[in-house]
Amino acid sequence: MVPIHDHDNDHDDQQRSSPQKSSIELELEDLQNRYALIEALIARNQAQLDSFVNEQEQWESLEPEEQQRLASKEHVEARMEFLAEQLIQLWMGQKSLDG
Repeated sequence: MVPIHDHDNDHDDQQRSSPQKSSIELELEDLQNRYALIEALIARNQAQLDSFVNEQEQWESLEPEEQQRLASKEHVEARMEFLAEQLIQLWMGQKSLDG
């Protein structure tokens, strides 16, 4: 018999045992996940490039969602950088308050 594992309880336990994440941390985490998907798409496309006549043909073969992801790479990078700077400022401010 396979033991039943309640993932919702695990999530609740993790929330209780770790400090709440700020909205900046949550957005940054989401962007990091998006960026990882973008990088994976780029790696896959690079590996498959030889099977296409050119990059334009490859681009046209992508799903619209994949095209949007790839097109958003610069925005995602810029937003991650901005949020990282905000997070550092937040931490520095908290450290100065803590003494």
